[in-house]
Amino acid sequence: MKPTINIIPPPNSATHLLAEIGWNGATFIWLGPNHHIEGISNFVFQENETDKLNQLAEVLQLLDSYNNRKNVFYNFAEFVLIPASFLKDDSGRAILDLQYPLGADDVVLIDAINAFKNIYAIPKVLHNMILQKSIPFIHSASCQLNEPDGLYAIFYQNTLKLILNQYGKLQFIQQFSFQDAQEAAYLILNICRQHELDAEEETLRIAGMIDEASPLYKEIAKYFNVRFAVFENMSKAESLAAYPDHFFYHLMALSSCVS
Repeated sequence: MKPTINIIPPPNSATHLLAEIGWNGATFIWLGPNHHIEGISNFVFQENETDKLNQLAEVLQLLDSYNNRKNVFYNFAEFVLIPASFLKDDSGRAILDLQYPLGADDVVLIDAINAFKNIYAIPKVLHNMILQKSIPFIHSASCQLNEPDGLYAIFYQNTLKLILNQYGKLQFIQQFSFQDAQEAAYLILNICRQHELDAEEETLRIAGMIDEASPLYKEIAKYFNVRFAVFENMSKAESLAAYPDHFFYHLMALSSCVS
């Protein structure tokens, strides 16, 4: 359903490394001049939480081996966006804990994005690794609020992130896990119902590792007019030519957030 890409760029061929990491896995993308995609590595985690942390610690060694510019984007599902005026003093942890019960090993961070605050939880041990490496970090959701009006879905390994903008304003953003194509379609349809959207009339923009020939795509296309999200004039290495541009759209959007 979602091919695992594992391509490492030639040494010294890239000027910027982006790492998006979460419970579903980790993706590293190397960019060269003019945002040319030099290479990408995707790691899928499918075991329990402890194993996932061990795997994350292992793949983060890639950051140590790269000496040029790098940025980390946390992509854990435990996040809540609220109007900045709603956040008082040290209430961030309590607000997040109402929706995602937190543990003692979770650290709560806050990104300020215009009129919003993004409150999110990260495993403390993982965040400490990033701090020790002195790598700039931000939550990926903090960089995904300015998509065009409409419904937008990013697909990861058994995970999807849904973003809804209407009239130039964010209406909804959340990350979900799913077991099969039917559950993924139900999740998207349910958000349409909650926001009084007619699925038959709605165009669903999609990005990430979803293949047009996959059961997931075919199931979603039963209910929506599906359109792949792509950038015009995106360039990538010949070794990546077999992979469609929508695989990289959400990652390139993150790059614009830190450029």
